Order: sequence, then structure tokens, then C-alpha cells
Amino acid sequence: MKAVQLDSEYIFKHQVQIIEQDLPLIIENTKGSRRRMQKERLKEFLTHPGVLEKYKFYITDDNIQLWRRICTTRYNFPVNDNLGSIPNLDGNKLITEFKRLSETSLAERINLLTTEHGQLNKMLLKKKGRIDREAAEEMFPISKSATLMAGVAMSDKKNGGKYSSEDLRKVVNESSRTILSIAEAIGNNSHTIKEFSALEEFRQSDTVAHCSRVFHMYSDLLYYYHNRMDKSDSRRELIESIEGKCDSYYRFYHSFIPHKRMTKISDVFEGSLPFLSKEEITTLSLAAAYHDLGKIIRLDYYESDKPRDDTIIEQHPYEIFEMLNIIPNDRSIALTASMHHEMYGGGYGPYASLGGTYFATHPGEDMEHIITNDITPVLQDEKGYIPGYFPAKFLEICDIYDALHNKRGYKTAKPVSSVLTIMGEDFFNPDRLKVSIDELEDLCFGKHYWSRYYIKDLDSSLYGIKPYAKHTIAHDLETLFPRVKPYIGMGRKMKTLPPKVKATILAYQALLRMQNKIIRNPGMLDPILFDIFIDYISGIEEKDFSHFKYSAA
Repeated sequence: MKAVQLDSEYIFKHQVQIIEQDLPLIIENTKGSRRRMQKERLKEFLTHPGVLEKYKFYITDDNIQLWRRICTTRYNFPVNDNLGSIPNLDGNKLITEFKRLSETSLAERINLLTTEHGQLNKMLLKKKGRIDREAAEEMFPISKSATLMAGVAMSDKKNGGKYSSEDLRKVVNESSRTILSIAEAIGNNSHTIKEFSALEEFRQSDTVAHCSRVFHMYSDLLYYYHNRMDKSDSRRELIESIEGKCDSYYRFYHSFIPHKRMTKISDVFEGSLPFLSKEEITTLSLAAAYHDLGKIIRLDYYESDKPRDDTIIEQHPYEIFEMLNIIPNDRSIALTASMHHEMYGGGYGPYASLGGTYFATHPGEDMEHIITNDITPVLQDEKGYIPGYFPAKFLEICDIYDALHNKRGYKTAKPVSSVLTIMGEDFFNPDRLKVSIDELEDLCFGKHYWSRYYIKDLDSSLYGIKPYAKHTIAHDLETLFPRVKPYIGMGRKMKTLPPKVKATILAYQALLRMQNKIIRNPGMLDPILFDIFIDYISGIEEKDFSHFKYSAA
């Protein structure tokens, strides 16, 4: 494959166009290894311009015209280099395995699952139910295999394959039997996630590995919650800690349900904190194992380096809701799996996000409670709004944590502290953009013109990590426009203007670019359940992370 090399200065100069248009780019590290550059990874590089100089960047011949059209500055591409073949992404392994399993007979699938289930039982019997490192090494591949096999069967049903619904249900039931056995084993141990997280295979970046990791964490978390609720002392301590922060939590719920009052825990939860039995947890673990299998029918998109398409991404909760109808008599599994992106506002899925526009258009109306463990009011949706579904609220947290903490096809892994920081800042705020003075300088491409003095009259959140909302940018643009209007169209003549005028124009240009960088609110997590999750992670990591707990300040 023929390609040309770009220097780091060009990459830095055209960073806005490259990221906004998600232009195809190949990176070569110091060891000569080449791979496709993901947009999120490039954003990290651009925050440290010196890092760019350690790498080489290429674009293939067939993309040169696209680059020239998007990056308006003509560039004399200096190097012709034969790259050879570009290595496959990790996800391509999953696509290959999925296709292989799709071609197997029904009997072969059942036989494979039965064999693996027998291996699992034999190992657990040998270990007397204890999950240590050796047991984890055997369990995780079996967990992942069972999840993938269920996904293959669900995809067959969705696509109208050659097998009947009853035949495919047998495969899913056999897969579920294995997953339920693993969930039960997790419940008989404590902090099993520590044993699994040390495994190299546990860190794989594909969709099914992510499902399996979330399944292990979700089961472990719910059993942790069960154990706290099962003992009167720890249950009382948990409830007291929640009611001690009622004022802080109230301000969160009040932000999207203006007339909601919170003085006690029953104002949020129906009755009080729900109690989950071990049997319920084991069943709900299937929802975690299958939560992202809606992506199975579009693996060519999810396991490739194709640009982000929100229209495709937002379909997978709908797909899994439909696919999980193959499991009869328990709607809680389908409901939990399909609501893992609902959150509070800004989410997506087959049910309206809690609050949505309802309370904005019904002033004065309140809701009796915000979260329920009963699927009936969620499924009926009789009042124009629905309460949050308790099992799904915990799954949201595990899903986001894993997506941030582990490597995915589109991003690198982050340490626990960084993950909790992001969750605390990004998933409890409305539309926002955190912009530092350095980012403004980069956006303006004119550091020698820049001075904090010249933009001191702009919103103070430009200098910190406070949310920078759309209306604030609009206000600042309106404020600056009269000062900028006389100079519109000056082009190169702008260099002759006084420094303060140039800085004002550059600030205006930066704000225009920032409008395009606003990240849509990804939806907000539940602060009470997030605080419980922080206690859980502190135990797993054997480190106090209580300073990451929700605060309305």
C-alpha cells in the first residue's frame, strides 16, 4: 500500500479539521510498528505537542485528495513510502470467530457449550468453589465463549437464519446456564474481580470481552451490595450515610425534576433501598453479559476503525431489547440490558429518559419516587415519564467504568483515578466543554498574540474545569461580535492590527470552533448508586477513593 508521510507540525496545525472530520491517519511508533490512529488517541497526543515528534504519521494515496479538500492549506507531501499491509485491529479476530461459529451446526454449538460447562463444573469442584488466579484463567474464556455463542444465536434469530426460534433458544439457554453458574460462583466468593483483572485476556478490546468484563464486575458489585444490605448494621450505616447527604443529592435530582423534594431515602427509592436476593442477582447477571450484544449484528462497524456514527451506535440498546425476547418469562433481563444507556437525560434506548422534557412542560408536577425495582411501571409507561430501573442504574455505572478503564478499539486504557475523575465530572453535568487557556491558544493558532489580559472579560470557566455550556459560548460570541465585526474579511491584513484587537478576533474565532467541540451530554448517572460504587472500588483497589464521591458543590 502506497502512502505519504506528514510531519508533526502539519498534524498540529490542522488538528481541528483532522479531529472534526475524523480523517484517516496511520501512526508509526519508535519500534517501526504501524497502526491506524484513533481520533481519541490523537486528542491525547495533541495535549502534549512534544510527543508528536516521537512518531511518524502517514496517509494512504487514496486519501490524499480528501485531506487536501478538508485541510485547505495546500501541502507539498514530501515522502513516498511503501507501507505494506496495515495490521488488523483486535476486533477483526472477533469478526473471524463470529463468522466461524455462524457456520457451525446447531448440534456443534450445543456440544461446545455442554463441553465447556462440564469443564467449568469440574474446575469449580476441584477448587471447592473458590475463585483464585488459576480458576479465573479457566473461567474467563468460558464466560466469553458462552457470551459470544449467545450473540451468534440471537443474531441468527434477528436475521431470520435457517434455524427455528426454538432451536436458537436452546443455544441461548445453554449459554445462559454457563453464565449463571459463573455468577453463582462469584457470589460465593468476594472481590473476585481482582483475580480476573490480572489476566492478560481480560484486557482484550473487543465487544464480547467488554461484555464479559462488565458481567464479572456487575455480579461482583451486586453481591457486594447484597452483603451490605443483608446485615442490619451495615444496612443502617449505608442508609444513614445516604440520608446524611440528602441536601447534596436533592440538588442533583432537582436539576431535572424542578419540584422534586428529598428529605429521606424513600423520596428517591420506592419504599427504601431495594434488597436483591442472590437468586435475583444471578438472573440479572445475564443482562450484564448480554448488554452490548446488540452490536453483534454490526460487528463490521464496531470492530473496525470506521468513524463514529451516533445513528448506528444508538441502535444497539433497541437491538438487544428485541434480541433478548428469545429468553422467555423474565422481562427484567431484557429491560436491564436495554436501559444501560438511559441514564438521566441525554441517554438513549427503547424507553424515554427519566425526566426528559416531561417535567419542563409540566410545571409544578412531582414524582413519587425516582428509582424502582419493579418492572411494571417502567414497562407500562402510563404517566408520560418512567422511574429509573434499579438494576439498570448499576449496570450503567459498570459499563462506563469498564469502557474508560480498559482498552477499546477506539481508545486507550485509563487508570482508576482518571476514570473516577471523568465519571465525576462528565456524568453529573449538563452539556459542557472544559477549556483551558492552553486549548484556546491551540485553537487560535496564534500563541504569540495571546494573553490572559486580553480575554479577561470572557467567562471565568475558560480558565478552569467548570462546565462551559452552550448558552455561555453563545453569550460570549454575542458580546465579542460588535468588536470583531469591523475587521471581518481582513485576512492577512489582520497582522497589522494592534495586539489587543488581534487577540479579540482570535478569541472570537476560538469560540466559534469551540461550539463544534461541545460534547453532547452523555447522560447522568445516579449519585447515590455512584457513591456505593465508589465504596466497592475502594475495597477492590484497597485504596480510599471516597474523595471521588458525588458532591453538588
